[in-house]
Amino acid sequence: MPRIAITSSMRRQCETFARALIDGNDQWIRMLPQGRLTPDEQRHIRMFRTFTGKLAECGFAAYLMQNGIEPDLTDLFTIFPGPEHADAFDFSTPGGQSIDVKAAVFQNHRSLVVPLDQLQRSPKDFYVAAKMVDPPAGMPNSYLRVHAGSFSAVDIVGYATLAQIQRLPVKNLGELDCKALPLGQTAPIEQLLAQFSHP
Repeated sequence: MPRIAITSSMRRQCETFARALIDGNDQWIRMLPQGRLTPDEQRHIRMFRTFTGKLAECGFAAYLMQNGIEPDLTDLFTIFPGPEHADAFDFSTPGGQSIDVKAAVFQNHRSLVVPLDQLQRSPKDFYVAAKMVDPPAGMPNSYLRVHAGSFSAVDIVGYATLAQIQRLPVKNLGELDCKALPLGQTAPIEQLLAQFSHP
């Protein structure tokens, strides 16, 4: 599968975006109440979830460019007002179909996960699975152990269509209801590239 190296520029831009988004307090909080976490720990988790998701998007953008496709990245680091729009960036095909990139972060993250509220509120035509390479080693899996230097690369694993995701049963993987497709069941990412040559 394609592997995209994470550059220092990607890290810097994604960290700046994540800090601005979280410090602006203009994003849905997708964490269950956890009394044992301090406010600073909760902020760290939210920020580095956002950081990691944006790194995955940068990896997919780089993959497209390596294949001669110039995606519109105008709003990649734009923060829009309102929690439902704060990180509203999506890729799109020349035919106007939307693409959302989902990151599988830790070693035991083996599925393309789409939160149910996102699926219901703002469904996308395609969902791309990106697997982060070299996450923090050991247990537990926690964003408290993620920092701006985490991860060396992004694997562009595959993709799923909206119809595939919608057919999946609802699961709860510990925080929120979602749809989860095993990474091994995603379609080869090369097939999605055809959508960019046939608008």
